[in-house]
Amino acid sequence: MALVQIRDMLAHARRNGYAVGAFRIHGLEYLDGVLQAGERLHAPLILTLSAAPDGSRGLAALMAAAEHAAAESPVPVALHLADCATPAEATRGINRGCNSIGVILRRDAPHSDTRLARQVAGMAHACGVPVTAAMATPAGVEDARRFAVDTGIDFLAIPDGSLGGVAEFLQGAGTPLNTPLCIPGDQELDSALLSRLITHGVGRVDFDTVLTRAASAHLRRASTPGAASARGPASGLRDTIAQAAEQCLEYCGCSGRAAEVLQHATPWAPVEHVIIYNVSGISEQDTEAMMAEGRRVLGAIPGVRRVVTGAAVKDKAAYKYCWIVTFVHPDVIDSYREHPAHVAFADNLFRPVAGERISIDYQTSRGQPPAQAKIMRRRNMR
Repeated sequence: MALVQIRDMLAHARRNGYAVGAFRIHGLEYLDGVLQAGERLHAPLILTLSAAPDGSRGLAALMAAAEHAAAESPVPVALHLADCATPAEATRGINRGCNSIGVILRRDAPHSDTRLARQVAGMAHACGVPVTAAMATPAGVEDARRFAVDTGIDFLAIPDGSLGGVAEFLQGAGTPLNTPLCIPGDQELDSALLSRLITHGVGRVDFDTVLTRAASAHLRRASTPGAASARGPASGLRDTIAQAAEQCLEYCGCSGRAAEVLQHATPWAPVEHVIIYNVSGISEQDTEAMMAEGRRVLGAIPGVRRVVTGAAVKDKAAYKYCWIVTFVHPDVIDSYREHPAHVAFADNLFRPVAGERISIDYQTSRGQPPAQAKIMRRRNMR
C-alpha cells in the first residue's frame, strides 16, 4: 500500500529542503496522468479532491477510484479533501477514504472561521487525520502562530496573492513558523523564490489550475479542423496532464524522493473492529432490527469506513452473530468508543442483549509484510 500519513510526507520534505506537489483531480484522466507523472519521476504525490458543490458530482466514485489507484501505486500518495465548509463535509470525506482535510474559510467572518477550523480539527484529529486552513496574508507572524494554536490545525495555507510578499513576510519573522506551510503554485514563482519559501517552512505546493489549463489547451488544439484524431479530442489527454504534472514535480524538487518517503512515512492502513457475540432475550427479527439500526448509527461516526453485520453459516457455531466495523486509523479505536452515538447504541440496544461477546481490533496488512499485521487490543465492547 502506497497510501501514507501526509504528516510524515511533509515532515520529510521539510527536513530535506523540498516541497511536495498537490494536484486537483477532476476526473480519471487527471488521476491517471498525475500518477503516471509521479511514478515516472519516483516522486511523492498529494491527490486533491474538492468537497465544494462544483466538485460534488461523482465525488464518491472519483474518491473511490483515487483511493484504489493510490493503494496500488509504488510511490507514496496522500488523499486530500479540499474546500470543506462544514464538519459534516469533512466527516464524509474522511469516512470515504481521505487522509487529509482542507477547510475553506470565509474572510468576512474571522471568528466563525476560527470556530469552524477548531471543530474540524478536533473531529479529524480523533480520526488520525491532519487539517489545513488558511488565514489572510497581511496578518503578522505572531497572528499566524496564534491562529494555528487557537484552531489546532496542522498546516497553514497561504491564499492566492503576492508570493513575493509572503516570502518577505516569512523572512521578517527571523525563524520559520512551527506550522508547515502550503502555497499556491498557479502563478509565476521562480525556483529561487520557492527555495526561500521552503527554507521558511513551505512543504506543499498546491497546483489547483495548472493541469486544468494544460487540459483545456490540449482539447482546443485537438478540436481544430484537421487536428482531431479518430479517437476524438480527448485522445492523448492523459499524457498531456502527465507532462504538466512532471514539470510541477521537477519544480518542487521532489523527484526521486519516493523511496525515502516510503521508508520514513507511516502507511495509512485501516483497522478492523471485530465483534462476535450471541444474543439472549430477543427474537431473531429483533436482532436484525438492532443490527440495522447499528449499521445506520455507527456508520455515521467520524472515522468509520463501513459497518458490516452477519450471522454464522453453521447453526452450532460458538458465536452466532458478528460486527465488522472498519476504522480509517488506529486513533478511531478510542474516539469511536467514546462517541455519544456509539455509547447510546451500545448501552441501550446492544449490551443489554449481547452479554456473551468478544471484541478485537486488527490492523490489516494489505501491502505490508505479514509480520506487521497484529492484534492491537482485545477487550469487551465499550
